[in-house]
Amino acid sequence: MTLDLASVSLPAMDTAAISPPDLSPVGREALAHLMIDAYRGTPDDAGETLADARVEIERLITGVFGPFDHGASNVIRKNGQLAAATLFTRDKLGPRGGSPTHDPFLAFSMTAASHKRQGLARLGLVAALHTLRQRGDSRAHLVVSQNNPAAINLYVSLGFQPMA
Repeated sequence: MTLDLASVSLPAMDTAAISPPDLSPVGREALAHLMIDAYRGTPDDAGETLADARVEIERLITGVFGPFDHGASNVIRKNGQLAAATLFTRDKLGPRGGSPTHDPFLAFSMTAASHKRQGLARLGLVAALHTLRQRGDSRAHLVVSQNNPAAINLYVSLGFQPMA
């Protein structure tokens, strides 16, 4: 899916709960635990282990999917615990595996099971999209499982459109 940042009307941004992701070893471990908790039992759950999540977070941060975009990425904490994360890279492959665009690419949007349906994914994504627009980015991309209607509905509600 793609979003034209120049023309879309974004909701107001509430940054009170938003902070940059902690990329220290402790922060990476917290992201891996969040990933397992967020995806367990969802259409995106392929039976990954905590070790798999650690590898995936490491791959994200070291640029395997494209350079990690720390400035656009964010986390939300509730009661001192990591509740949600919105993690962007710069597109390395381009839409549908084509030529690289270096556009912002939503690599992961994850919310802890105990915090789902509270608007945290929307909050994190809206904050990230405002950051991208303020930096002068004109588009953002993501890939979503077609069997994940909740995620699709969120992205469509913010103006993302299927790629042609």
